[in-house]
Amino acid sequence: MISVSWYAFNITRDFFDPLYPGI
Repeated sequence: MISVSWYAFNITRDFFDPLYPGI
């Protein structure tokens, strides 16, 4: 479950923070 949440958070962060791709 945590992995899914972290993965979703990573994608959301990529959309909101295009300045930090890959992080």
